[in-house]
Amino acid sequence: MSPDHHELMTVFSGPAPTDVNLTGLFSALDIDDQPEGMRVTPKQSTLLTVASEHVLATVENRGSVNVPSVDRGSDLLPKTRGTRTASGEVWRTQLPGTEAAAPSIENYAFTMGFPKGVAEVHLDASEGVSEAELLGWLDGINVEWSGR
Repeated sequence: MSPDHHELMTVFSGPAPTDVNLTGLFSALDIDDQPEGMRVTPKQSTLLTVASEHVLATVENRGSVNVPSVDRGSDLLPKTRGTRTASGEVWRTQLPGTEAAAPSIENYAFTMGFPKGVAEVHLDASEGVSEAELLGWLDGINVEWSGR
């Protein structure tokens, strides 16, 4: 089945699961895929609960957005005031080992704080995509855990 808007995946260590095991895993989930986002929860009939939440989204020619659960995300926020974005604040941190490298937007991690979530963003300086476009995309990010 091809997703209409988003792709949901899982990662296994060790040997690949059988098709039956993989189908069983995803059939225990209620998946609501809409243009504005995807909601994934365990089906009530399974009696499963969410032990922890963590989302990693990769966007072609833009970068990756790493979203920890609300309870873990607040630990990532610096104690100082960040730079305002359209929906929150952002802090830029140079990645270890990049101090001697030529200046590049890829040499930084961007920690973003919002009223209902936190994200760490790594931008991808792809050919044909300007730094201004990447920073504009960064400014438009808004992470919000629902049901809180």
